[in-house]
Amino acid sequence: LKQKNEIRSKYKLPEHFLLHIGNSDPRKNTKRVLKAFHKYTVKNYDNTKLVLIGLNNSKLQSILRDLNLSSQLKNKIIITGYVSDIDLPLIFNMAKLFLFPSIREGFGIPIIEGMASGTPVITSKTSSMPEVAGNAALLVDPTKTDEIYNGIVKILSNNRFRNELINNGTERSKSFSWVNTTKGVFEIYKQLYKEIQPDIVLSYTIKPNIYSTLAAGSLKIPVINNISGLGTLFIKTTIFSYIAKQLYKIALRKSTPTFFQNNDDANLFLQAKLITENKISVIPGSGVNTEIFQTERKENKGKIFLFVGRLIGDKGLREYLDAAKNIIA
Repeated sequence: LKQKNEIRSKYKLPEHFLLHIGNSDPRKNTKRVLKAFHKYTVKNYDNTKLVLIGLNNSKLQSILRDLNLSSQLKNKIIITGYVSDIDLPLIFNMAKLFLFPSIREGFGIPIIEGMASGTPVITSKTSSMPEVAGNAALLVDPTKTDEIYNGIVKILSNNRFRNELINNGTERSKSFSWVNTTKGVFEIYKQLYKEIQPDIVLSYTIKPNIYSTLAAGSLKIPVINNISGLGTLFIKTTIFSYIAKQLYKIALRKSTPTFFQNNDDANLFLQAKLITENKISVIPGSGVNTEIFQTERKENKGKIFLFVGRLIGDKGLREYLDAAKNIIA
């Protein structure tokens, strides 16, 4: 309780508030959030305020002027300014609900952060957000202000539904405990690059290709990625493979160029819309072109073959055994 009071005082938070993380980027949908909140203040005579993270006062006033809501919302919005990662979970927790009805998101980490903090979430039924939210958030059409407004009313007026979202959200967030690890790895790379100040970063394998590239990109350090294989990312369809692909998509925007070892891998990334064609450079460095190197049965003269890799199907073990059978037969 003492810590909450300190946070409330530090950011001048009201007793009852809704939380929105947004900015002037249209995809964050801040304008419709403000319109929905205004409608709530007109139809509900309570003292609920809207707390905004990510906007400064001048940008907010510009948006309010565009919406002709400057006078109506003058004393109903709190701007926090910069919020540290340490303080953010408590701010989430103190909010009556979290509004995140973006038009589109690469992933939507704030959804998980809100859920993990025990806060009911309103988010969009478009882009990646339904995949992240599952059944643990209230999904709305982000282009319809009335749906956002109705979502606010439903959560604030129905304690049973609100508690259901909180419980489901807490359970859902446990599936994404890796998010904190991801943020930690990103910060380690970022701090390292600040100290070393490299002229260029060359990354191999999926984790450096994602985390290292995002960190280097945030510091405007040129990056060259090398996709040396696909791994299980394109073999298994799970929420985690979906998330990894979205992170890949964001990271590869910052890479110039990305090297692939063969055309098949490059085309797969292209078809999945993880990369644009102008960023692809193919270096014939791995894989076998079976149109050139066709298999044929040879007499077994006691040759010994060595398989180097983990003994799992994803590493080509089955194909290796099939080839061995053909040679022995």
